Amino acid sequence: MSGDAVERAMTAPDVVPTVLVVDSNPMNVLRLTELLQGRGFEVSVCEDGDLAVDEYIRLDPELVVLALDLPSLDGHLAALEMREHGGDERIMFVAPRRMLALAKDAGFSAGAVAVLEKPVTRSALDAVWAAVEGPVPAAPGLDDLEELYPDRTPPPLDLPLPDLPLPPLPAVVVDAELPPLPAVANAKPQVYTEDELRAVFTEIDTDNSGDIDFEELKVALNGMSAVGSAMSDAEVKKMLNLGDTDGDSRVSFEEFKKIVNGEVTPPKKKRRWGRRLFALVVLAALGGAGYAYQTGMIVI
Repeated sequence: MSGDAVERAMTAPDVVPTVLVVDSNPMNVLRLTELLQGRGFEVSVCEDGDLAVDEYIRLDPELVVLALDLPSLDGHLAALEMREHGGDERIMFVAPRRMLALAKDAGFSAGAVAVLEKPVTRSALDAVWAAVEGPVPAAPGLDDLEELYPDRTPPPLDLPLPDLPLPPLPAVVVDAELPPLPAVANAKPQVYTEDELRAVFTEIDTDNSGDIDFEELKVALNGMSAVGSAMSDAEVKKMLNLGDTDGDSRVSFEEFKKIVNGEVTPPKKKRRWGRRLFALVVLAALGGAGYAYQTGMIVI
């Protein structure tokens, strides 16, 4: 949602704006919920920094209120990933007094509209509300994101690959011109045909509805040899969200096709590997990592 659209949504009397509150402290969440509902917001709560980025993409809220000390992903990096995704998000940091200087630095880096001390009071919120509704500052931290958080690069996938025989190589004569290498048999192109993808898709879409839903994906993922243990409902839901590009909580064949063929990619850096990972795991779910390797459908 653009900055102008957000400002209109926050000030229009007939629109109920949404705020995403990200804090792992129940008392802070309760207080913020009370204050923001009093300002007419519909409040959505998340306690985990990494999941909050996914929730932000799903909800597209008018305002995000972030703590710094969050599980899995700190508030500074979560805010930068949100700004990286859309560019003009209204983000407000909240922090205890001992972390207030750090929160102000994070606020400048991520282009926050306000920074407040916890516990947040009504008068403190009132005092910064004009800034919350005002212009969204630039986020200079985006330019230094990889230096600030070098561990953002995803770890390599540790998948057991089959021991496939190499084609025989021609003999090489010393001082003679090297002959060309033979073509690898059954090499796959970079773009897969609709028939190839349809065959994979229908194996997962067991009810033939034309969409992969939560339960179908759960069955496929929990039958995948590369996973090794059952995935939780939260993990399956997170994977579904990575493949669901239109927010309907399902993966249609068109979404599946575009994801596998690389036609749909996230904004730079932000979850840049998540949708490709989604494509790999659902393919591997059909026959283990060997299936994805032998068919040439490893897209990471």
